[in-house]
Amino acid sequence: MEPDRFERVNERTTWLVGGLYSVESQPGYRVANDQGVRVVKILALDSEAVHLRLYRESFPARPDAIDSSHLSLGTMHDLEGHGIGHLPLKPETFSCWRPVFLRESGVRPEELEGYAIYKTVGGQPWE
Repeated sequence: MEPDRFERVNERTTWLVGGLYSVESQPGYRVANDQGVRVVKILALDSEAVHLRLYRESFPARPDAIDSSHLSLGTMHDLEGHGIGHLPLKPETFSCWRPVFLRESGVRPEELEGYAIYKTVGGQPWE
């Protein structure tokens, strides 16, 4: 099944593929030097999951704007923390992260590598 570009979550919320969102950092997904707010990109939406790219940068408060050229994943060896290239979450779990839309940035083909593997092996989203 091809991913959707938009998903209507409820009467007030629509998520956008390629959208950058600020989210509240969640226990279990926090990394070193986490300041409380992270940025994610929605890579794909399907009936089971919101497929995210979680960037390593964190902020003490939600940014009003973000320059995607300053976002990175880093590596697990970086002292300042790391991101996750593909993180499939159940939509209700992503909603609990309180996403706030920042801007559209598009999705590059190389950003979908983890999503393609997930679909090939029949992966399941995190709760």
